[in-house]
Amino acid sequence: MNLPNLLCVLRLLLAPIAAVLILRNETAWAAGLFATCAITDAVDGYLARRWKQITLLGQMLDPLADKALINLSFLAAAAGGYLPWWLALLVLGRDILILAGAVSSRIFGLGHDLLPLAIGKISTFLQMGLMLAILIAAAETPPAFVVPNSLVMAVTITTVASGLLYAVSWLMHLMRHRQPVP
Repeated sequence: MNLPNLLCVLRLLLAPIAAVLILRNETAWAAGLFATCAITDAVDGYLARRWKQITLLGQMLDPLADKALINLSFLAAAAGGYLPWWLALLVLGRDILILAGAVSSRIFGLGHDLLPLAIGKISTFLQMGLMLAILIAAAETPPAFVVPNSLVMAVTITTVASGLLYAVSWLMHLMRHRQPVP
């Protein structure tokens, strides 16, 4: 296993710990751990490309680790009252939609040539930024700042847009690979 894949595994293992820290209101520790995980997300991708170590395992582990980190953190933050439930469920729903498309493509033998979309990467970046901002704000007593509504709105818009574009992309993929009816 190469270093980029090990970083993905580390992020995957740290995701539930970050969520537990959020649930225990240890937001300063959660912010530090979340920031570390977000940095490993950027580093593992950079290293995989730079060292030409892109693997099928890494292509599966990276988004899985991202989704685990974001969804567990968003659900824990909603449970802790740091963000609204509708936003946590929106993010989770989008990721379930993406995962369902990827799994069904493999089950039905449609290949795995669905590539990450730029809007999906932007959405993930904004989701991580929002979570980090929430955790930093919650760690300060009194809070040093209020998380801007514009950031919540940007996460909402990019989450919905990326979910819709992934669904359209999957449907187009399905139409290209459908079998003729005998």
